[in-house]
Order: sequence, then C-alpha cells, then structure tokens
Amino acid sequence: MNSREWIGWAVQQTRHGDGTAGSVGSLELAEHQMSAANQLYSILNQYGGALLADSVGLGKTRVALAVAARWLQKRSGQLVVFGPARTRANWLAAASAAGITSCVFVSHQQMSRGVEVECDFAIVDEAHRFRNPQAQRSETLAQVAARSPTLLLTATPVANSIWDLYHLLSVFLADTDLRPILGVGLRTAFQLAENGEFDLTQLARLVTVRREKVDDVAFNRPNARVRLLHYAPTESESWLWSNLDAELSTIPFVLLQNDWPIGLLREQVLRRWEAGPQSLVEILTYLVEFHARWLEVTASGGTLDRREFRTLFGDDFRQGVLGFMFEPAEQLVDAVLVQKDLTRLRALLAKAQDCGMSGVQSAIQELLGDQKLLIFTSFIAAAESMFESLSQADPSARIGLVTGAGARATGLGRVHQDEILRRFAPLAHNLEIPDHQQVQVLVATDCISEGVNLQDCRRVVLGDLPYSPLTIEQRVGRLLRPGSGFSSVDVFLPRPSNWNDSLGLKRRLQGKMDHAESAGTRFSTQLEPQQTKENPLRVLTDLDRLAGDYHDPPKLVRVASDAEQLAALVLINIANMRHVIAISPDGLLIPLSRAFPDIMRLYDTAAAVESTTELAIINQALARIRSRIQSANLSPKPLALDSPQVRAWNLIQSSNNINLDDLRARLLQPMTRGKSAQLEQLMKGGTGPLIRWIKQLPKLEVVTVRLEAALILEPDTRRSRS
Repeated sequence: MNSREWIGWAVQQTRHGDGTAGSVGSLELAEHQMSAANQLYSILNQYGGALLADSVGLGKTRVALAVAARWLQKRSGQLVVFGPARTRANWLAAASAAGITSCVFVSHQQMSRGVEVECDFAIVDEAHRFRNPQAQRSETLAQVAARSPTLLLTATPVANSIWDLYHLLSVFLADTDLRPILGVGLRTAFQLAENGEFDLTQLARLVTVRREKVDDVAFNRPNARVRLLHYAPTESESWLWSNLDAELSTIPFVLLQNDWPIGLLREQVLRRWEAGPQSLVEILTYLVEFHARWLEVTASGGTLDRREFRTLFGDDFRQGVLGFMFEPAEQLVDAVLVQKDLTRLRALLAKAQDCGMSGVQSAIQELLGDQKLLIFTSFIAAAESMFESLSQADPSARIGLVTGAGARATGLGRVHQDEILRRFAPLAHNLEIPDHQQVQVLVATDCISEGVNLQDCRRVVLGDLPYSPLTIEQRVGRLLRPGSGFSSVDVFLPRPSNWNDSLGLKRRLQGKMDHAESAGTRFSTQLEPQQTKENPLRVLTDLDRLAGDYHDPPKLVRVASDAEQLAALVLINIANMRHVIAISPDGLLIPLSRAFPDIMRLYDTAAAVESTTELAIINQALARIRSRIQSANLSPKPLALDSPQVRAWNLIQSSNNINLDDLRARLLQPMTRGKSAQLEQLMKGGTGPLIRWIKQLPKLEVVTVRLEAALILEPDTRRSRS
C-alpha cells in the first residue's frame, strides 16, 4: 500500500456511503442528496440544528426539503423557509413539489424587522447572512432556533474569518454541546483554532455536511479559470492606484472622528475606487458636500439637523450616502482643520473626475463579441456607467442592466429584472428565445449574485475586487451550475498593467480565504489559477460525517518522506466518530491546514508494518486527547432547577425496582437542545418510556479514543544519498 492508497483508504473510513437515490414528493434525489439528507436528519435529532454547506449546484434545496418532509411527517406542523426575497417563488414551488402542504416563506428583510411566525421546522437559506450576531435578523433567527429544529444552508459558511462559522453554529449549539466529544467548549475550540492549536474540521464533522463535488456526472460543474485582464491606465488613474490609500491615510477627517470608524470610512472609499472612477466620484462628492455644508452652516452660527441633511442628499439615499451623514453628532470641531480636510478631498475628487472613462471599461469593451458576457460590480453608479459606456461603444449590442434601482436593456427600455435574466439565460430558465431577442451582455450589481442561474454564459468579469471572497464565490457561482454546456468558465479581473495590489485588497481577500481553508470550508474559486496536482488536504478535510467499521488491529503504513514538522497522519475513533489528525515528531497535534506542506511531501515508497517504535509518539498524542476529553466530562456541570433533566429526575425518583444511581449518572448532565426537546416530549408520556430512554443515554465519563490506522513518516533514504 502506498501513501496515496492509504489516504484513499482512510478517507473511505471517514465517510458515509452515498446511499441510494430516492425521492420526496415529486422531487427526485440523487444518491449523494439522499446520503446528505440522512446525515442531516441524524444531526438534527442529536443537536436540534445542522449546517448544510455543500458547494453550489449540488442540490441543497432538495436535500433540505427531504429532511424537512421526513421531520414533519413524523411530527406534523409548519415549515418556515427564511431566505432572500427573490427566492420566495422557487422555495414555495419546491416545497409543494416535495409534498409539504404547510410552508411559509419569510424574507431576510422581514427578519430584520423582528417578524414572529409559528414554526415547527426552519430552513435558513443563504445562512452566511447571519454571521453578525448583533444584527436584528440574527436575533430573530436565534429565537426561532430556540423553539424549532433549524437547518442552515450556505455554500460559504466562512466569509471573513473562522468566527463566521462559530456564529452560525452557535445559532443551535450551546457552548457545552460538543465538549463531551471534543474535550473543549465551542468558543474555546475556535480560540484554540485561531492560534493554530485545534483542528476545526474535527468539530465541523459533528454538525456539518460539506461536499465540494460528488461522483455523479449529472452534477458536474465547469471549472473556473481566473485571469487578469491587463490595460494601460491614464495618468490620473495610475496616480490613484498608487497613491489613493496613502492620501486617505493622511486625512484626519476631524469632522467625522466621533461619528464614524475612520478606518472603515477609508476602506469604503477604496472599495469605491475598485469599482471605477464614477463610483469614487460619487462618494467623494458626498464627502465634499458634507464638509462644505457643515462649514457654511457653522460660519452663520447654525447647526445641521437630520432634516437639513435629507434636504441636501434627498430621500433616495442610494448606496452612495454613508449613514453617519444623517446622524451628525454634537461636537466642537476646529473649522480650520475641517477646511484643510475639505481641500484635500476636493483635490482627490478632481483626480477622480479627470480619469474620464476608466481603463476597466475600455478593457471590457475588448471582450464584446458573439459570446455572452456577465459583468459584476458592487455599486449602482459603477454599473450604470459601465452600461452607458458599453452601449456607446457598440450601439448594436444587446446590453442589459440590473441593479437595486431597477432594470433596463438596449432596445427594451425599463423592464422587470426577471425579463432581463430570462433573455440573458433562456436555457437556464427552460425557455426558447430567438437569438436576436436575447440579451448578450449583462451588467449587474450583487443584487443578483444569489439565487440566480445564468449558466448560458461562460464568461464573467469582476468589475471590482469585492470586500469578501464570499462575493467572488457567489458571482462566479451564477455560471458554475450543473447542466452547463461548458467545461470551463473564464473569470476576468481587469487591472492596470502595473498593478501590484497597491491597495492591499487582494492580500485582505487571501487572508480571508486562508481562514476558510483552516475551517475546512475553502472557497472553490481562488484568485490564482488552480493547480492541477491533486491536493490530499482537500480530501482529508472533507466534512462528511464519519462512519465505518472498526479495524482491529490498527492498520499501520510506513511511508518515506522529507517532511519536517509531521511524524504521522492518524485515523482515530472518538466516541464512535472518526477523525484524521496530524501529529508532530514531539507528539503534539497539528491542525491539518498547517500540516499541508508536509502532506504534499509524501512519497510512494510505503509499506505496511505490524508494529513500529513511532507508536510511542502516537500514543503520547492520543493520551493528550483522552486527558482533555476526560477532564471536560468530569468537570462540574451545574443544571438549572427548571431544566428538563432536573424535572425528569424528580418525576422518576418515586419509581420502584430501578437503579437510581445509574439513571442519575446518565440523566443529570448537560444535553444538546435536540436531546432536551426529546426529553420534554417523553415526560408527557409517563415514567415507563422516560426510564427506557434514559437507560440508553451514555455516561459521559466513559470516553473511548482508539487508534484505527496510522501513516507513519520516516526519512527518505534515497534522497539523503543523493
């Protein structure tokens, strides 16, 4: 057995089988979808919530509805789907096809207003929108999850940092829910992972289903090829690329110090420049007007109130108006310093205005032709400017524009956005539209980056580099759909020929992608062309739930390697759940993301062995794991007097002929929300069923951590001789 064979074998031991195909109502489910539904149903029973994080195009909607239908069939009640407003019709139609007769759709916007709805099972689409726990929509979701089983759906659970995943999981997990298996609480696990001392993939396997691809031709997606689209910038544009960040850093913004995080303000301005000169002109104009009006009113002895700001900027705030402009604070500010800031802002505005048509627009014009083209940008002003410039460059081109402010197309005028989308991608909408009536070029903001299928197109332009790789994933994901007629999709990023990431935006995105990698939820679309060489870490961090038969004795394989920080890859079983872990030469655990360089240096000169002296190192690492879990399970865990465990204990104490000590050890311990709900239900049916259920509970102090297999690394003698 060589190293590749061992890795393949180990992964098979950590996976559920694909199962068999099936259906829910009139919806057909492929094998991988049924497998995911079964896993999620089990997780929901255990924890009261679950996260489905499959990549785009694997059928999360059907999987979620299969889980909901099975749950409601046994318990009855109402399904509530929480999602973006534009997905309402699709969800209601799919729920009806799944045979779910009682389904209500609640938009994310309604959740932000604190809507209350009766819910017996909750599906949360695009769950990454709830990664801010302080937002009102997140508060609403927390209340829902406290009462109902909740299934979260998102292809991108980590957008900015690993804490995005923490906030999603904490919707349905208490801090102690995973401690019996992991040996640490939920927050502690993420804190340790932040320092590189804990492998989050071990945690995510317990409550998450995550597949990037499946062995099913029907679900094959095109590959994405990312390419820089170089252009020669004008003098003013080149100056801004090189100096805008530095110039903004030298403006103190004294007028805004008490009203707005200055670092965030500067980042907002940089993002506007990323979208093009027109978008930068818009935000600088607002800032200039803000400062000029303040100086004007202050010079006359007056103060600005909310009404005057609305008069200045109008009721239609659009994207360009920053929130602080409508909440001016009472403060004493030196007008001379404000005037200096205004002078600097006017100079930057003049530079932006001098750019004229941006190099981005001229570069994109070169892509016009017979093939369809999708262009994304973050801001309405940039999208409108792009639409106008492309329409003027080729008056015969059929170009559409979709933004939050409306939709229009050359030759059509203003129409509903759905009409534009159907004409741009008729095949994706199961329509037949003559070529001369189709839209060939679509310019859009991110209002259509979710819940839209546009796989008639194979070319997409990132008109700007978004704040988060999540947005890149969503934009490109409109084209990377199963059933696409293309084997690959071209992703263009227009940049000046001398671009060196002077604004640091690419570095920021790369850092966020590294966070997603460490949590086992990497982004499918990278900023750099993807390597063709297979990456074993991608396989090892697959987040399918773990299953399989225990192998006795452990399967041990010795493999030659020039690895330095890695002594072994080990397959272990913790409480009947399997994990692949990495161990350093001194017996310490290494997160797989850090072990990746060494994993890539394994050679195929491996041989199976019956015993090895390196087992001492492995057993040392396993002893640390056992100790951590044992300590967590034996530590005090106080229960509230009104908890279901205490009330159940009071109910069964009067029963005769039972071992109360055994029941106490099983019952009086923290439980997941799913288990607590089961206990509440059982208490309504008398002590008999309740006692039988309690006897099935494990005693938490009994912990099993056993070795099943190890890939043991030793120096490659052939390399040392050479």
